[in-house]
Amino acid sequence: MNRRTFLTAATFTALAVTMAPVADGRAAAASDPTPGSRADALLARMTAADKESLVRCDFAAVAHLGIPALTMVDGSAGLRGERGVTAFPVPVAQAATFDEELAGRIGRAIGTEARAKGYNNVLGPTVDLARTWHSGRQAEGMGEDPLLAGRLGAALTLGIQDRDVAATVKHFAAYTQETNRLVTDTEVSDRALHEIYEAPFRRVVAATPTTSVMMAYPRIGGTFAAQNPALFTDLKKTIGLQGYTVPDFWAGDDQVAAARAGMDLAGLGPAGVKIPAGALTGGTIPGERLNDAARRILITMFAHGLFDDPVPAPADDVSTPGHQDLAHEAAVASTVLLTTAPARCPCPGH
Repeated sequence: MNRRTFLTAATFTALAVTMAPVADGRAAAASDPTPGSRADALLARMTAADKESLVRCDFAAVAHLGIPALTMVDGSAGLRGERGVTAFPVPVAQAATFDEELAGRIGRAIGTEARAKGYNNVLGPTVDLARTWHSGRQAEGMGEDPLLAGRLGAALTLGIQDRDVAATVKHFAAYTQETNRLVTDTEVSDRALHEIYEAPFRRVVAATPTTSVMMAYPRIGGTFAAQNPALFTDLKKTIGLQGYTVPDFWAGDDQVAAARAGMDLAGLGPAGVKIPAGALTGGTIPGERLNDAARRILITMFAHGLFDDPVPAPADDVSTPGHQDLAHEAAVASTVLLTTAPARCPCPGH
């Protein structure tokens, strides 16, 4: 199924926002144009039900406030599932270039094509580390080096967001295998978690604190990543994320518990299990947590142009000769030649 059809028909309500409510969202910038202040001004006008609707991904219910619907597409190597777009080398090949400037140009190209196809949120880049050779998504990440993954991931994220499209860096954290990915329990020491698996995200967030971050599928130390308060504390308090968190599609088993733990855009939780209206108000989760979740979503939207530069109507073919040349350049730069040193006699003097 086409990703756009799935998201707009089954998860989100695609809605054309009239110019009057859009003006409400933009008016928040009148006295102070920072994303945080604009978010605070709009948040002050929202009811508890409005905030809950935003967290539940019910964008139709907040359209009167000028809040745009998120339209998402996977974009680690070009726009997944779309026609008339450029196919870039997979991220593990991009990493083999060791070229941050090139990664930034790839990010800008992906962001440009996403906007032209009507998307305002690219699900990528992926900075999961390669630890299991038979992991089915290994090519979607950038290899085993936390430093390299973090630096190239930051360059890609900045490039995507340079085109008034929000990026969603994924998957936090310690997601290294596909086998039983929805239920597996990853046991990892705190030191390895912080110094290895969280390290790429630390570099991305340092470069762009208002980006969004996707939480991983597995349990980490017995608790689903999407419902793990310790992981949210690491990401938001220690690493410094100002933007929102979102679960991988259908991750975890309790969306209300996820929202309570620190999930912001919680409406993409377990398949067939939707957060009913009213489930996040009336004390189910602290009001401060609901405010924080809604505010983080708005900050990312304001910071990356979703209010001020709405996406156009989707075009059929958005690939360009320049983007195709860039894909070829990246493919050439990613080529690695391995040589075997000639055998040497161990005898002294030989």
